[in-house]
This record gives sequence, C-alpha cells and structure tokens, in this order.
Amino acid sequence: MNHTFSNNILTNTKISFRRLNFNQTYDHAQQNVPELILASGATIGTTPVQFPGLFAQFAGAGGLPFGGPQNALQLTHDLSWIKGRHTIKVGGLFDYQQINRAFGAFAQGLELLGTSTSSGLANLSAGTLTLFEAAVDPQGQFPCHEDPATGLPIQTPACTLSLPATSPNFARSFRYKDWAVYVQDSWKATPRLTLNFGTRYEHYGVQHNNVQSLDSNFYFGPGSDVYEKIRTGSVQLAPQSPVGQLWNPVWGTVAPRVGFAYDVFGDGRTSLRGGFASAMRGISAT
Repeated sequence: MNHTFSNNILTNTKISFRRLNFNQTYDHAQQNVPELILASGATIGTTPVQFPGLFAQFAGAGGLPFGGPQNALQLTHDLSWIKGRHTIKVGGLFDYQQINRAFGAFAQGLELLGTSTSSGLANLSAGTLTLFEAAVDPQGQFPCHEDPATGLPIQTPACTLSLPATSPNFARSFRYKDWAVYVQDSWKATPRLTLNFGTRYEHYGVQHNNVQSLDSNFYFGPGSDVYEKIRTGSVQLAPQSPVGQLWNPVWGTVAPRVGFAYDVFGDGRTSLRGGFASAMRGISAT
C-alpha cells in the first residue's frame, strides 16, 4: 500500500506471508518396523543385503520421518521525505518465522546383527543381536558425564530414567522474532555530487520453541577464564538455565554507512559511485 501525503512525502507499507511445506515423512503407525542390518556394508558377493526397515542397510538412522511447514510473516513500512536538496528515508521491519519440523531419527529401533557379513549371518541364525538402538525420552536426565577414557556415560542417580522408557517428542516448533529500523539521507551537495549517509539497527531475537522444556543448551559455569568455565559448565534445559532461555539476547547491531555518486562530465551519462558500510555487533546481556 502506497500513500502520498503531499508532493514531497510518500509512505509504503507491505505485508508479506509465505508458507513452505517440506514433507518427506511416511505413515509411522504402518511402518513402525525396526531396521534390521546384517552388518555395515554387508554384501553377498557383490550384492548388498537389504532387510526390512526404511533404508535400513544404507541409512542406519532408525528411520527418518521428516517434514513440516514453515511460516514467515514480514511487516515493513518506509517513509520518504524530500526537503530541499535532501531526500530522507526512514523505516523499519518486523519479521516473524515459525519453523515446524518433525525429525524422527531413531524413532524406530535399529538392530545390528554383526560386525561383518559372516558374523551377521551367524547371529541371524542364532537369533542374537550385536547392537540395538532406539530413541527414548531422556526425562531431563541426560546427557550424563562421560568417562574420558572410554567415552561411555558414567552412570549416576542423576542420569537414571524412570521405567518404562517411552518415545521422545520428535516435533519442534521454533519461533523467531527479528526487527530492524533505519534512517538515511541522500543529499545533493552540488548539481553533480550526491552524498548518502545513514545507519541501520537490527535485533535478532532468541530462538524459542513452543514447548521450551524441549530446548537445551550448554551453559558456562563459574571460572576465571573460558577453559575453566567450560570445565564447570553443563547442559541444561533452557527454562531452567542461568539465563532462563536458550541463550542471552544480543542487543545493538548497528550498521552505519556512507556513499557518494558523482556525475563525471555533468551530462548525466557517466557516474562514479562509492561507499562504505560497517556492522558493529552489540554485547549480549548478562
């Protein structure tokens, strides 16, 4: 929507909405079959061995139901004001994105029979598995501390699940709220020289999930340097973290800019242009 208030003041308002639906899923209820793998890269002769399960032999990720819509809404408003030899523009935008995704890695069990084709065939005959993996609800107890020598979790009461184990929530709905404002001036200093200068301020909001208890992050602990803060840090659920959300907001992304346009011969046919822009990142809140 454009509106002319006078012969030197013009506004422009725009509302944009788009929806993308990315869907590579399948009927989970009908195809909830564990992936059975003989062995990684198993072949009989030169023929790969394929057992039941979605891409079992080749994916090895417990099935990959994946998809969901992405919604984006953007509001922009600009005002242009011609005052003498100045053309001043001010405006801003608000951007809201909602990304809904379901990613079912290990939504189905992953069963590995052996470490080689021969051991896999032997275990198939004996009804024995070498490995079984499936996603379970961590109930806010994981990850546990790892043994640096073996890489295995150190089992403590703090990382004990209450049985029976259930499937986790594979769906997420991430929300983003970003906004920006700007002001700029185009000044016709002489009939042949135009100078441009202005600045822009942008804020990128903190990512939020509609169920914030499904979000977690690594948070620094106390310490005199970054290495000590990492050693004393921990993974925590976002709403229970020291900052109360996924990460601290960053305020103040300022981007000043200057430029010029010069009519070289004064006939309006050849121009020389140049400019410079800089972004100064703000400091996150504590």
